[in-house]
Amino acid sequence: MPVYAYTAMRFDGSPVRGRLEAASEAAADKALEREDLYVLQIGTAETRRRAEGRMSKDFVQELFTELATLLDAGIDLVESLRVLELEANNSQDAQLIKELREAVEAGRPLEDAMDGMPFFGKEITSIVRVGSASGQLAEACQEIAQHLEWRARVGRDIRSALTYPIFVLVAIAGLVVVLLTIVVPQFASVFDGLHLTLPLPTRIVLALGEFFQKYWWLVLVALALLLIGARELYRRVGEFRQFVESIVLRVPVIGGLVKMNNQARMAHSLGIMLRAGLPVLDALRLVADVLPSEAYRRIIGSAEDAVRSGHRMSEVLAVSDLFSPSVLRLILVGEESGRLDECLNQIAKRFDESIPRKTKQMLSLLEPLLTLFALTIVGFVAASIFMPMLSLMGGF
Repeated sequence: MPVYAYTAMRFDGSPVRGRLEAASEAAADKALEREDLYVLQIGTAETRRRAEGRMSKDFVQELFTELATLLDAGIDLVESLRVLELEANNSQDAQLIKELREAVEAGRPLEDAMDGMPFFGKEITSIVRVGSASGQLAEACQEIAQHLEWRARVGRDIRSALTYPIFVLVAIAGLVVVLLTIVVPQFASVFDGLHLTLPLPTRIVLALGEFFQKYWWLVLVALALLLIGARELYRRVGEFRQFVESIVLRVPVIGGLVKMNNQARMAHSLGIMLRAGLPVLDALRLVADVLPSEAYRRIIGSAEDAVRSGHRMSEVLAVSDLFSPSVLRLILVGEESGRLDECLNQIAKRFDESIPRKTKQMLSLLEPLLTLFALTIVGFVAASIFMPMLSLMGGF
């Protein structure tokens, strides 16, 4: 039977979320009614998951931007959510805001209503919690919106930078397939008729061409399994993830860009939490969860332990080579002066300027390397094909 994800409300006004198996949506709705639950939303778990995935990017940023504007204008939280619900772009967005509004109307804090929704996360809910407690919810929402906008912009820049190299690699792969499955087999029949003693490069190319012709499907299946297996290993096995990252971090230019991205994420995330009023230990724990690199998550976790023991965060960060000297210096100055959030903001601004420049530098280096790689492959295949002909004509 299909699994249905639901959001419902008890008679006391408290919301409840969960999943249950049922033969149909109507049967699931009746089962929840028998448990004295008022159903707010119900659908298959897969449908709900896809809808949440679509809302997890631009929607969250726009929600906090608009919410900050309304709260700053003096409109209370419930009314602000009601306005955003009416102005929502689609039914999924409207339903989510409705759930938040109804939970707040029932007396729950906004951060508790957001807790458990996968597209908000601990980082956001913690900042909202501190903003609500300090009476600065509008400022907290604005900080979140700016942070999410920065993350989206960096993501777009990186994806844009990777588009050309990926396109070139796909084109090279397609060219190799055409050469091995169409061009090379035509010459194979010619060489068989001439009864020549073929050079080793020619024999390798002909063998690859024959293999691709017969087992092209096996190559595709093997590549798919390899990619899926590597992705799952990276996601699930920490040792494999550390091994891959240790290699990537040592690659010239690319490794530097990865380090800059993680340092920028750390500075942005930690800075926004400290400005919101989170204690340093809580902020470090949350930052360790949002950084993309396993190596950076581990070093931030070590920094959290050091701060808990009465040491400075900069002392632990300086042990590794993951942070640049200027970043370490600014963090130390911030710790000594009590203005760590301001120093982190300076670090973030500097990386906002340098990451696009480094990305362009990486592209300028990759373009000639990829071109050379393509020419090398084509040249090797062409030379392998023409070597026997030149030998037959007395060229060797």
